[in-house]
Amino acid sequence: MANEEELMKFFDECDVDGSGEITLAELKEVFANKKVDENALSSYIDSFDRDQDGKISRDEYRKSLGLFPESERKAMAWRGVFESFDANGSGKISRDELDAVLREMHGGDHGYDAEALQRFLQQNDKDGDAELDYEEFLQWIRHN
Repeated sequence: MANEEELMKFFDECDVDGSGEITLAELKEVFANKKVDENALSSYIDSFDRDQDGKISRDEYRKSLGLFPESERKAMAWRGVFESFDANGSGKISRDELDAVLREMHGGDHGYDAEALQRFLQQNDKDGDAELDYEEFLQWIRHN
């Protein structure tokens, strides 16, 4: 299986004019000696062309292949953590949900008293609804 570097090298080879996009004309040029059917090349473009402009941008290529910049990979990982804490799927982490996660992580006793947990929520709950939404959760992660 090709690694990310090899996949991006292939993109760059197909982006003959260096514009950051692959067109059908560029694919025809790259595959001219390989006797690849034009319909196959058009299908290739279509499979990556998310905005349907007839070209494959670097971003479309990366996203279609599941290649994400480090910052996006981290954000997706934190989204997964947030969703696992949000047991009822409300889009927010309540005090009870946070308490349950801490108990699970520490074998039933999370080592926090009720007041410390309440202080944590008050410090990190920016909109005052007594729960952490995803943005508040991310702010806490970034500052710790």
